Amino acid sequence: MVTAPGSHNPLSPRPVQPYLDWAIATKFAYLREGDWLPLLVEFNPQTLRIESGQTSLQAFTSLKWLSDDPRTLEDAIRIPDLFVEPPKLLARAKEFGFCVVLVHRKQVVALLDSPEWNRTILRVELGPPVTLASLQKTLKSDPAAPLGAGLSAAAGARRIVIGVIDQGIAFTHDRFRNRSGSRIAYVWQQDLMGGGSFVTPGIEITAAEIDAALAAAGGDEDAVYRSTGGLDYSSGGYKALGRRRSHGTHVLDLAAGADLHDDVTDRPIIAVDMPDEAVGDPAGSTLTVHAILGLLYILHRADSLRRPNETLPVVVNLSYGPHEGPHDGTAILELVMDFFVQLAANSETPLKIVLAAGNFRQSRIHAAFQIRPGQTKTLQWRLQPGGLTASLMEIWLADVAAGGVSVAVRSPLHPLPNQSVTVSPASPEDDVKDAAGSVLMEARYLAAGGGSRSHVVIGIARTALDPAGGWGQAVAPSGVWSVEVTNTSTAPVSVQAWIKRSDTPSGHPAKGRQSYFEDPANYRRARPNGRPAEFDETSESHLRRRETLSGIATGERTVVIGGYRRGDNSADMHPAPYSSAGPHDNSKRGYSAPDWLEHSDDSIACFGVLAAGTRSGSSAPMNGTSAAAPQAAKWIAETWLSTGVLPVRPNNLVQPGANPSNPIPAGERPDVVGGGLRPTPQKRGRPS
Repeated sequence: MVTAPGSHNPLSPRPVQPYLDWAIATKFAYLREGDWLPLLVEFNPQTLRIESGQTSLQAFTSLKWLSDDPRTLEDAIRIPDLFVEPPKLLARAKEFGFCVVLVHRKQVVALLDSPEWNRTILRVELGPPVTLASLQKTLKSDPAAPLGAGLSAAAGARRIVIGVIDQGIAFTHDRFRNRSGSRIAYVWQQDLMGGGSFVTPGIEITAAEIDAALAAAGGDEDAVYRSTGGLDYSSGGYKALGRRRSHGTHVLDLAAGADLHDDVTDRPIIAVDMPDEAVGDPAGSTLTVHAILGLLYILHRADSLRRPNETLPVVVNLSYGPHEGPHDGTAILELVMDFFVQLAANSETPLKIVLAAGNFRQSRIHAAFQIRPGQTKTLQWRLQPGGLTASLMEIWLADVAAGGVSVAVRSPLHPLPNQSVTVSPASPEDDVKDAAGSVLMEARYLAAGGGSRSHVVIGIARTALDPAGGWGQAVAPSGVWSVEVTNTSTAPVSVQAWIKRSDTPSGHPAKGRQSYFEDPANYRRARPNGRPAEFDETSESHLRRRETLSGIATGERTVVIGGYRRGDNSADMHPAPYSSAGPHDNSKRGYSAPDWLEHSDDSIACFGVLAAGTRSGSSAPMNGTSAAAPQAAKWIAETWLSTGVLPVRPNNLVQPGANPSNPIPAGERPDVVGGGLRPTPQKRGRPS
């Protein structure tokens, strides 16, 4: 039986929506411009009027839970077509409790205050604001539509769809073409303005259109990107395709790239190019909205590619992930991905989703401890100078007895007035504003409910004036902030704290600077031999290298991949120091994540893995678990093509060799290594 996430949750008196609340409190100071707010919501089907033959999603998208006449809401709220006309897999699901809604910025406060919203919505996640360039509703599955000669394969041949959700995809690159034309069946550029087919910005380009555009431009790839907006320097924003390498191109090559002479036709590609703001500056919003839209899009277009009576598996790679979240499989994106994988298991489009484990093992963004009744634990939170994004922290509580905990946040200027906030179950919200009325710091205590455990979310303003301007310009002091967690209940409380990512990804214009925890007395950063300490080794510090998996990588049915350093001898076959580690015991998965490790560094001297640069004929290295995950996706695809079976794990995994300079403690080995390392010999400068 498929468990429908969201259908079992009790009524919640108020939706869990901390980042939306933070955005409203700061008047959207840390978000880009845009009239519409994309919100991923978890709703309670029990509150809907579900008519005969309707699914819960159909009842929700009708908007009759808000108004008997949804036309009155056209200026306030819209539903993307991908939820109104979902892929076949989702259309058959009777109960599904998630949807993306676009809410007009001017109407959002009134909507959130309405009793209908508070009665129906359980949780909310915020994506970067958008401006709708088109409100057409024209998304249709049309298997007869011309897709380009490069996708033609012999009738009856085994095929598998490779989907990649990423950012900065060079869709004309020759690694994604064969002798006949483009192997990319569809690419959805979610953030480019054009004649969109969805109630959301973006343009869709088919294989036939890629071939035609490239022919019209005389093979000039830059001209094609200029015509679609990817290299339009008259508009603002980061231009990933203007650089020698881009994250999305590199990842797509590792997942599905092939040489022209290989003439690959058995693995059509569906690519989703996310907005830069969804991944490049995530401190004010999350990538969840665009990731779920991208997943639905891939499933929808896979329906278009499937032939009659064909089983056409889909393997999707997502090489991004946040720090924050409950890390117990209950984050919204985790529930949705698990639901889709389970739902697809016995369908004509079975699904595998591959995720990067994360690169956070040495980032000092995770703390874990237990506090007894009446005890206080103080966390030292270092905010760096010159940070132009907000700093945010989540404190997740387990097994909270009556009374809960209280959390006090104190700036380095404390005990001066207006330099601290305190929250508790009895007083769940507190903030401090500067003289101009801009929010300097804020904390919210969110009680358990709506499918979420009790947790506290803390937000602190930027630590420097933004040269680009922006509302309020509140500036918080840099330095060490104190976060005091006091157990006011009658039983011990287990506490997990994660600092949200705020640094700027490689290659992007510098903006955010990552804040982190400090514990100089107990956290060992170097071993006695002077080498960096890559593992916890002792339990003296509350800072943890364990349990640092991406906040969307703790689900039950996704495939989670870490990275290792490949070398010429067994001592070099070692987990990459950045590769995030899993929990010691995860009863949901039945084993520790990551599932296994793929190579993400070629050697101790050559960091990264070679794959496609942004122009045909070029290559560039990139490291991190972002480079490891797509290699696993490719292995899954090749295993299906050769055996007709979607695999669980490779059968040739090996354990790391002995490394005297940085041995892996026996107790940490399962968390760091998972099932083991998959050997990948070099082939023509690229992983095989």
